[in-house]
Amino acid sequence: MKKNLLILLTLGLFLVGCAHTPQIAQQSLAVQPAGFSWFHRDGTINWDAQVLPIDTIVVHHSALDPNATWVRISNLQKETLYRPRYESSDPEPYLKGQEPHSGHFRPVGGEWREVFYAYHWLVRPNGKCERLLQDCEVGWQAGNWDVNCRSIAICFAGDFTDGQPTDEALDACATLIAGYMKNFPAIKIENVIGHREVNPKTICPGNGFLGPDGWKQTLINKVHHNVMQSLK
Repeated sequence: MKKNLLILLTLGLFLVGCAHTPQIAQQSLAVQPAGFSWFHRDGTINWDAQVLPIDTIVVHHSALDPNATWVRISNLQKETLYRPRYESSDPEPYLKGQEPHSGHFRPVGGEWREVFYAYHWLVRPNGKCERLLQDCEVGWQAGNWDVNCRSIAICFAGDFTDGQPTDEALDACATLIAGYMKNFPAIKIENVIGHREVNPKTICPGNGFLGPDGWKQTLINKVHHNVMQSLK
């Protein structure tokens, strides 16, 4: 019954939409407002409780086969992101011994399935963009809880440790980002950053992302072109 109520609540969020868009890092979580509770009435955790207005875009690569399904990404990130948190003894909130729970669901075959992927969008090499998390859902993607709560995560499908996404993928990502900048004025071009710019422990979205000849600049140029086109 409790699980059904939670699923119905999540379905409501999908249908109504959300007004804001926003690995937990080894640091304090965001400042909690008065009367704040990490838990729903049924005792499940509410990881989206601290969602903030969106002002940042974080770019990732999946570091997997470009055809990896969302199911594989979800299963992998359940084990690498959520399970360590649920096995820790961190008192805020205390979860040790519980089965990982994201509070994020996706319709599959007429039923709602709990998912654990960290990204809001997955961009395939052919330029197809797949919606994963909703904008109002916090993705565990930046290695920084505050950034998680106020950012959109866009992930290029594939391993770009020593390469870069296709032109089709870069164009699609740039279109996505330009759309967010139009709808969320707090997102400035300088707020489009790579995962490694938030968390220096990772090379994501790749070694070639930064620098004067890095593909970040290519992406930013494409975003700027999209923004200028929308103003004409």
